Amino acid sequence: MIPEKQLKALLHLLDDPDEEVAGAVISRILSYGNGAIPQLEKAWERSKDEAFQGRLETLIHRVHFSELADDFRKWDAAEDPGLLPGALLVSRYAYPGLNTMSVLAQFERVRLNAWLEINTYLSPIEQVNALNSILYGYYRLQGSELSRMQPAPFFINALLDSRQGNAFTLGILYLALCERLDVPLFAVSIPQQFLLAYMDAYQPAFVADEEDLVCHIRFYVDPVNGNVYSPFDVAAYLRKTGAMQSARYYVPLTARKILRQMLAALGLAYEQQKQPEKATEVSLLRQLITAEPEEDF
Repeated sequence: MIPEKQLKALLHLLDDPDEEVAGAVISRILSYGNGAIPQLEKAWERSKDEAFQGRLETLIHRVHFSELADDFRKWDAAEDPGLLPGALLVSRYAYPGLNTMSVLAQFERVRLNAWLEINTYLSPIEQVNALNSILYGYYRLQGSELSRMQPAPFFINALLDSRQGNAFTLGILYLALCERLDVPLFAVSIPQQFLLAYMDAYQPAFVADEEDLVCHIRFYVDPVNGNVYSPFDVAAYLRKTGAMQSARYYVPLTARKILRQMLAALGLAYEQQKQPEKATEVSLLRQLITAEPEEDF
């Protein structure tokens, strides 16, 4: 935390007409990171100057965004970054003070309820039906189509609080549960869809050809509502949309690809809501995640 006298001195220089001086002050405050936030908020509360309060709000947002960008870089630098932690980073863009431990505790309660319903004696479709019963029956989760382009459903903490999400947040919740319950569901890159594929005996480290990948897929799950589709249903969809048959539609997506797709869609939602500044910031966060081959959205 910045000493109060030092902060007052810095804030006094925030209005300096010399842009170089003002820029140096902002850089100095940003260098303190989140430790500066409590003092900046107190300064905002004490001030009666609306213009000054506006500058403080902008500065607080820049501090939050700078810290978030650093955390995105750290997440991306991991050898195998976790999907749920990545989704929590996305949530922190809209909820800077998010208590991630509280969200993880909510997730753990969902996982425990799902674990009580699933065992190794269930068939693949029975496992998915049990998960669907918990998520869409017991918890009454509801999904909206991505075409609605509303930002709120993109944040997984909001999903757990309001029970309203979209294909990305519901899909990430579904995938995170399956990972911890040893249910082999993976996200796949079907054009303009976010579907999960049940891939029996699939080894993620093994790069296979299209025929081998397809033979592992038992069925698909739509995380928006839990609907189950057969491989024939998806093949018919691909033909209907004119999509060229390609192995990339069956290769499980990594956490990096999922988050890049999610941020691309969130950016479009902000654009449609006439919030270009937020769309730009989301695009900057997306650029911090390493792009992988054959990315498609």
